[in-house]
Amino acid sequence: SATRPSAKRMQRKKPSEKEPGPWQPSAQKNGPPKKRGNA
Repeated sequence: SATRPSAKRMQRKKPSEKEPGPWQPSAQKNGPPKKRGNA
């Protein structure tokens, strides 16, 4: 039972890491101040 939720958490972390990868370089080009304004 404990292994099931663990696998789900791992799968959720996988897509999360992929998302920040492609947008991270984009944010650097735009600048960190732009990210604050969007938030």
